[in-house]
Formats: sequence, structure tokens, C-alpha cells
Amino acid sequence: MIDLSMFDAFPILQTERLVLRDIRETDISDVFQLFSNPEVTRFHGTSTFMEEKQAAEFVNFVQSRYREKTGIRWAITLRDTGAFIGTVGMNSIIQHRTVIGYDLSEAHWGRGYMPEAVQAMLEYAFSVGLYRVQAMVIPGNQASVRVLEKLGFREEGLLRSWYHWEGRYWDMLSFSLLKPEFRPESRRFSGVQH
Repeated sequence: MIDLSMFDAFPILQTERLVLRDIRETDISDVFQLFSNPEVTRFHGTSTFMEEKQAAEFVNFVQSRYREKTGIRWAITLRDTGAFIGTVGMNSIIQHRTVIGYDLSEAHWGRGYMPEAVQAMLEYAFSVGLYRVQAMVIPGNQASVRVLEKLGFREEGLLRSWYHWEGRYWDMLSFSLLKPEFRPESRRFSGVQH
């Protein structure tokens, strides 16, 4: 059984270097900076933002998913400065499973922040009763594949023409991690606050 108390008070996750918190209206400018970079959105499955209005719509969307108890997305912030550097989330929560997504500002690539953030989210997800975590990756996104493999995800196969975006069909690689396969790294994950 899933512990739905995550929807009563937003869970704030802390790691060695990061704080994962709710995405707020005050983050709209940072969200726009993140998603207006075509390098960040290249394998995202959505269009690169051209106007700050799109960032406001994204913030409203993730807040509504949380209110509707269908998903949860965190702002990834640096623990020492509070700087917004990306997002990570459980895009859909159905029964005992979820599909995750994540994105990181280009200036912070290659520093291990994304595996650290996803690890914290996984520890939280499995602690509240989820059993299966799935990730979908557009072929060619090797950085995302490396994050998932580092965390113990297994590639399940190629889903042909799974996603329709910008007038064409895209294949997707499916990865999953089950609760019994998960290896927590408690030295990095320092807990949940509400």
C-alpha cells in the first residue's frame, strides 16, 4: 500500500549536496532558463521554451499534478547556495509504480548531481510503498542512460514509435528498477522534511 501522506505535506529531500523541494512561482525564471536551452530539451520530448509564459504553465502543471495526487516533481537546488539547477520527479503514480523524469541545467552537467538527486527520490519512492520505478529515454541520450545504469536500472527494451512529438514518432528505451533491486546509499541521502 502506498503512503499517500506525501500529498499532505510536500516532502523535502536532502542529500550531501542538494535539497529537493517543491517547485514554486518564484522559480518561473529559473525554469525558463532551464527549458529554454535546446541542449537541455534535446532529449526531453517537449519543445524548447521560447517565452517565460511556458515556464509559468509548467510550474502550474506540476503543482496541479501534486494537488491531484497523480505525480510529484521537485526543484533540485544546491544545498550551500539554494540555487535552482534542475527538476526531478515521479511524473505519474499509479498503484505501486511510477514513471520518472529529470533535467539539469547544462552548467551543472558532469558533476554527479543527477544521480544524487534521483537516488534520493528513489529512496523516498520505495520508502512510501512504490515497488516499480520506470524511466523512458529517447535513444541517443547516453547521459540519461548512464545515470540510470549507475543507479541499477535495467534496460527492458525498445518501444517503437512510442511517443509522438513535433510531427514525428519517437522510439523510447524502457528502463526499470524494482524495490528488491534497489541499493540505498544512506551516506548521501540525509532525510525527509515536510
